[in-house]
Amino acid sequence: WIFQDIKRALKGEPHDPAYENFERVKEVVQNHANLAFALKGKHGITEMRKHLGWYIRGHKNAQKLRVKLMTARSLEEISAILNSIK
Repeated sequence: WIFQDIKRALKGEPHDPAYENFERVKEVVQNHANLAFALKGKHGITEMRKHLGWYIRGHKNAQKLRVKLMTARSLEEISAILNSIK
């Protein structure tokens, strides 16, 4: 996101923080979780929890979402939580 923001700034375009496009954030979180699981299995999901809080930072329901995501134990749970976010 930072590189996209830099490109926008250099072109004189307005700032567009990632959390304003939450669909993109959800996409990146899902890809990150998939990669973590592919690399380390269930342990990858456990490790992923520390990153999940940062991804949702700035969302209006971040605190509730953080609690749900921090207890997710599978890719399916993470996907279900992400898909419930509006």
